[in-house]
Amino acid sequence: MFSSSAQRMLIPGVFIVFFSLVISVAGCKSNAKSVTYTSDIGTLLTKRCVGCHNPNGSAKKIPLDNYDNVKATVKPGNASGSRLIKAVDGGRMRGRASEGEVDLLKKWVNQGAPK
Repeated sequence: MFSSSAQRMLIPGVFIVFFSLVISVAGCKSNAKSVTYTSDIGTLLTKRCVGCHNPNGSAKKIPLDNYDNVKATVKPGNASGSRLIKAVDGGRMRGRASEGEVDLLKKWVNQGAPK
């Protein structure tokens, strides 16, 4: 069908196209959905934390009632070094959020804690 020289040129081209597609698909999956404070985290914290963590609540020293207050408790890009994550993932507030909610918080922080 193809001469041997054509086959030698065709095979590397096929591999390049194949691996380019694999890399593209992998990149799409890893960037599937960005987690933001506005669309995800604010609602979660209002549901689980703001009852106490507000300027008038029993935990008013650590208010979590708005983006700026929450951002002060995290290290964007470093979930494991963030005070908020340490509290809900094995710390004093463990069990206040589900495993899925904790994972969402971690993802948000690791993405840079976008508003």
